[in-house]
Formats: sequence, structure tokens, C-alpha cells
Amino acid sequence: MHLFNTEYKFLSNKQVLHLDDPEYTESELNNLLRWENFCTTKGKIPILICTNAFTYTWLTAKLVNTKVFIVEQGFHSLERHDSDTNAKFSCVYTSPYIHYGKDKHAKHSTWGAELLIDQLIPRLNFLDPGVEIHLVGEIGKHARKELAKLKNIHVYGKVNFKKNITILSSCHIGIYPRTFDHRRSILKIFSYIGAGLPIVTFDLIDTEVVKLNSLGFAVGTVDEFITRILELKNSPDLMQKYKENISVFRINFTWSILAAKMENILAKV
Repeated sequence: MHLFNTEYKFLSNKQVLHLDDPEYTESELNNLLRWENFCTTKGKIPILICTNAFTYTWLTAKLVNTKVFIVEQGFHSLERHDSDTNAKFSCVYTSPYIHYGKDKHAKHSTWGAELLIDQLIPRLNFLDPGVEIHLVGEIGKHARKELAKLKNIHVYGKVNFKKNITILSSCHIGIYPRTFDHRRSILKIFSYIGAGLPIVTFDLIDTEVVKLNSLGFAVGTVDEFITRILELKNSPDLMQKYKENISVFRINFTWSILAAKMENILAKV
């Protein structure tokens, strides 16, 4: 029985809880401990699936009777897409919401775009006016107003996963303009990988896959973020190196491959 909530109480022999976005809070831990206790007192096997090594280490230190495994984030793979690479060097950022100022999610740790709009895009506009920024996701009213003051912005709104991959594949690099670290594995990073894009991100546990596998740059400052974008733009050899690394790495992270990995893990428990 695959569970997505610790409150579900079933009596199947193996109970597999999926923890995608851990919060590492005391209340979350208490819920997990209650779930583990329910399973063990009923003679069931508690199994927990997480997406990264940091979460795995945290969980195994807390849940002594639960078998914990990592099944990473993945990406949707299309057999073919009809997008050509944009003529101008283009950075793409995809998010469910891109909000700013008084927009509803402007202060959200994953959906607020203050850093992107106030610092990154203006500096790129100044240093290289030819670089395009493609934004995929719901653009808030106030974000749209501020973006109208900037140059070379292309917006798409919310799209389905097929359209998202098509848009990503038409760009040159994927960017992750967030400095808050949730200590998770971030799905959009794997979407960039699925589209074959070198990535520029801040150096976080959220995005450690980029640094660990040489899939792009993981930086510490806004200035370095801009510098690395322009370095990729001006170095075809460097772009090709990262694209080759991504081509090798991405093979094991389609959802179908990850589903088979999960089935194999559970068959052995």
C-alpha cells in the first residue's frame, strides 16, 4: 500500500510512505513517529521513500524501525518535440508561480521572484542586452508590471508538462534564482536535466545534483551567477561539456526508469 499521508491507517503488510517535500519540523517528525509506531505495533513493515541523501540521513537517524530508501526526482520524457533552439542565447526559469511585490505568493520561499526581478535580470540587461529570459508559470499582476520595465523577457504563463519541456528545450540554459535552501530535491532542476540544459544555480542542498555531477554551475553570489551565465554564452566548448555530462546523467532519471527502480526496491524488502 503506497501512502502519501501519515494519517491513513491500512492493514496491508507493507506500508510505503512517500515523503517528497520534507519540512524537518517537530510536528512532521511526530507524525512520522506515530505512523511508524502504528505499523510496528500491528506487525507491518514501514517503508519510507525520499528523494535525496540529506533527507535519507535525517530520517534514518529518527526512524529506527523504518526501512528508508532514495528514489530520486525525475522528468517527463517526450519521444519527440518540434522546438528549435532560440536564435538568441536564452535562459529559462520555470515555476508554478512567479510572483513579486504585492502578488499573493511574493514572499513564498519557492514562488517569490524578488531576486530574479530586482537583481538578476537588470544586471543581465546591463551587461549583455542580447541575453533573453524566458519565464514559464503564472506571472503575478505586480510581477508582470515590473517585468514590463525590463528587456528581452518572454512569458508563457502556466503550461502542461509537454509544452513545458518544449519551451525548455528551445532555450540554452536553465536557471534557478533562489537562495533559500529547503534541503530537498527540486523537481524543476530535473526538468532542466530532462531538457538537456546546462544549469546555473545557487549552491544549495536543493540543487546539489548540479555540483555533484558537473551539470552546470552552483554559485555563491549574484555576481557569480551573472558571470557564469555569460561564461556559458561565450564558451561553446563549455556548453558542450555540460550538455554531454547531462546526456549521460539523465538516462537513469525518466519517470519510467525510477518507477522500475522503486518496484525493484520493494520487491526485495
